[in-house]
Amino acid sequence: MNTSVQVLVVSRDPILLETRQLILKRHFRVKGAANVQDAERLVLRNDFELIILCYTLNESECARLLGLVQSLNPIPRTLALSAGGTSCVPEGVEQLWIADGGPGRLVARSAELLGIDLNAKIRTACA
Repeated sequence: MNTSVQVLVVSRDPILLETRQLILKRHFRVKGAANVQDAERLVLRNDFELIILCYTLNESECARLLGLVQSLNPIPRTLALSAGGTSCVPEGVEQLWIADGGPGRLVARSAELLGIDLNAKIRTACA
């Protein structure tokens, strides 16, 4: 686990939220929010480097969170998960179609956005 990198996952679906947290926690410090209000509180109290928005959020929830995120300094990276072309964010925000590569792709894309080379971490751990 990379304890220096904090990631926030936001999803209204408790099963998706828990699953994504479990997938990501092997490599990052992960917190989850089941609604926009919890996400806002966490964002204001923590220094997240990546915020992952699930497709279960509606457009107004995403707009509210993105507005808050854009006001932060430094501005964390944002990744919107989409399913079947459904995403809650406007163009210009990094997006990942969740069916594209499954859990491994979520970890890899998160690492890419954060500038982390997971292969180097694995090689170092095995050396």
